[in-house]
Amino acid sequence: MDYSSYGANAFAQDYSFQQWILKKAQPEEQAFWETYYATHPQQQAAMTQARNWILSLHEAYEDVAEEEVDEEMNRLVETARQRTPRRLINWPRIVSRVAAVLVLSLGVAGWLFYQSGREETVSLVSQRFEEVPFWEKENTGSRPLLLSLDDGSTVLLQSQSRIRVPKSFDPARREVILEGEAFFEVAKNPKQPFFVYAQGLVAKVLGTSFNIIARNRNVTVIVKTGRVALFPDRDKEAAQASTELTGLILTPNQQLTYQSDQLKFTNVQTPEYLPLPIQKLNFDFKRTPLSEVFATLEKAYGVTIRYDKETLGNCQLTALLGDEPLSEKMNLICRTVEASYTLTDSLITVKGQGCR
Repeated sequence: MDYSSYGANAFAQDYSFQQWILKKAQPEEQAFWETYYATHPQQQAAMTQARNWILSLHEAYEDVAEEEVDEEMNRLVETARQRTPRRLINWPRIVSRVAAVLVLSLGVAGWLFYQSGREETVSLVSQRFEEVPFWEKENTGSRPLLLSLDDGSTVLLQSQSRIRVPKSFDPARREVILEGEAFFEVAKNPKQPFFVYAQGLVAKVLGTSFNIIARNRNVTVIVKTGRVALFPDRDKEAAQASTELTGLILTPNQQLTYQSDQLKFTNVQTPEYLPLPIQKLNFDFKRTPLSEVFATLEKAYGVTIRYDKETLGNCQLTALLGDEPLSEKMNLICRTVEASYTLTDSLITVKGQGCR
């Protein structure tokens, strides 16, 4: 077998590779994969990605009996073919457990084909949000809408998109529901992970910047900075209990597309592949006039920045701004030039005495 063209998806669906990862391989298979991994460094990243994928899906279901699989196999496969939408709360627990076993026998893509018809996010997460006060914002305009969350995080909500946010985040986690598209810059707080629920897929971060597009049962995640963990909605309880990033991990310039019948990984080769200006722009400033700095931020966030151009326009900034939310970027800039600012909706007003 020639594995030279295999990516993470192909490795995850290979039965021999699955057996090796699950420590069920025969001695000769065990030796083969150990040697292959050691002698093919160019594929180690894909193999590691596939390993995380298999283990994250198998961990909670390794005790499912063979007879349970036999009993449910035909009905599950038929359901997958029909793509009949179902809510998770209406399924017996055994169906979810057997579906996870099917991953290991039919391949990950087949499992996602089955999962694609289930309205997990709406059925479970929305129920929990109804138990606590929340606010909801829908962008009905044609331009991105800037939202600042209580934790300091920034959300650029795209046109025809909606987000639901608790009025007060849980002390152990920050959770939002997204319908549509948004770019997130999450304030760093390892003790309070940030979760985004979108069309049955959950993104968990500790502090990073990334874009999510969730429309028509398709979800695309693009990471600009940091690391994003992804997993099915049904696995969220274990993820919520941990302050670590587990599951499928995306790193900068990696993109995941969760389509109706497959989960596909692609690497973003050039900034042009990224859909939003904020993902294309560089915030590395070296003796840059403040007028140019503000112009860059206006383009990135879709905001208007008002300031006295004669007083502040020629001030220079040297700073590397990364995945900090907009509020943190503005705080740093204003401290540098001894100014202050206010943010009202999409209008930022900066006041200062100028540079010496």
